[in-house]
Amino acid sequence: MRVRNINKNDNIDEIAKVFNDSYLNAYRAYLDQEILELMMRVNWREVTEDFRNFFLLIDKDQVIGIASLKDNVIERIYLRFDYVDQGFGSLLLNAMAIELEERGYEEAVLWDIADNARARRFLEKNDFEIAEDKRLLPYGKTDVYEFKYVLNLKSRNT
Repeated sequence: MRVRNINKNDNIDEIAKVFNDSYLNAYRAYLDQEILELMMRVNWREVTEDFRNFFLLIDKDQVIGIASLKDNVIERIYLRFDYVDQGFGSLLLNAMAIELEERGYEEAVLWDIADNARARRFLEKNDFEIAEDKRLLPYGKTDVYEFKYVLNLKSRNT
């Protein structure tokens, strides 16, 4: 099991499948069908072109998880469903925290849908705290609140 940056030889279709399956599983209860369908049409060649900010969790040469960063924000973190609840999400999340720490950031930020109790438990288990910030995003016919979660990187090693 290893986390590494994406490279030009990686199978984009495999990466897209991990995202699509995970995204549908995680958000079908919270988002309109039209938004889910829109997310399935992401151009993964464009999303993954910044090799420095896109990461894969690999098990036996298969992509089982993906994550991406923008500044100190963890924008994506998704796992294949058959790897959920086995510690692999924490492994990938921790790898992103280490990467952000190495880049000199003092905190990691992640936004997620306010109603997503599973994500909240996962993030809190991994020492993220809900910040006071929240934002309202228009997702199709339904507006959705997202909470901001913050991990203090400076206090992780004390």
